This record gives sequence, C-alpha cells and structure tokens, in this order.
Amino acid sequence: MSHLGQGRLLACPLKSIRLNNILSFGPDGLQLDLKPLNVLIGPNASGKSNLIEVLALLRATPSDISDVIREGGGVREWIWKGRQRADEALIEVVMDYSQAGRELRVIVEADKVTDQDSEKLSFDIAQKIQTEMTFPGQIKVTVIREKRAVNVAR
Repeated sequence: MSHLGQGRLLACPLKSIRLNNILSFGPDGLQLDLKPLNVLIGPNASGKSNLIEVLALLRATPSDISDVIREGGGVREWIWKGRQRADEALIEVVMDYSQAGRELRVIVEADKVTDQDSEKLSFDIAQKIQTEMTFPGQIKVTVIREKRAVNVAR
C-alpha cells in the first residue's frame, strides 16, 4: 500500500492525529501529538506502516483520495476488521497554519443560502475577524454554496 515513501518529505502542519476503526487501529484507536520531527519506532505489526498509509490518504485529500483508497484495496480494506467490526472509520487531525497563508472557507447549503446571502456572509465574517482578532497579515474569507448528493453502496 505504501504511497508516502517516494523520496519526498511530507511538509504539513499536523499538530495531532486521532484514528479509530481504520486499518489496524480499532475502536480504542490512536491519539498522537505531533512535533516538527516524528520518528516511528515499534515492533512488527504495531501499526507503523498503517499510520504512514493514513498520512498518505491525508496527503491526497486536497485533490482526490479515490486513487489511494483503490490502491489500498478499496474502502472495505481501510476499515478495521477486529472482533467488533466497524461500519465507519475516523481520521481526525488538528492542523497548525500559523506560519502559512490564511484562508477561511465556509461551506453553506445552496438551498438555504442565496448568492447575495453568501456575499454578505463572507463580508460579515471578514469584518468580525478584523474587529475581534489580532493576527499578522490577512485572512481570506470564502463562502462556498454547494449542494451534495450522497448515496451509499453496500
């Protein structure tokens, strides 16, 4: 499954990661606080490679994660298969963008917010940030109207 070890460093502002019911991390899961440099050490079958696979999945999220999931054997292969089989998996990350450019994206439902409302919402949020927060540089506020259609195949 390895997608990360291709000679490139994963430059990311991850502060922590929590995994439940994914690959070898069961319902008790894994909670890791991360530093600028992290070293994985452990015996065989302790989850080192699986953590790297999850990081590869996260790395693919800005574009399309389907290739990583497919190369890993499909969705069912990513979900934990322990005694109490799971129906869903959790990957939760805390990011630190204090050194990066800043953008706030707000996703609203298209049938509840009009184009004019989204423009006003973007302006209002930017004004609130400007008056209530202290920060270097600027923060771009983007309101995205979207309608999602989701179905599950079993």
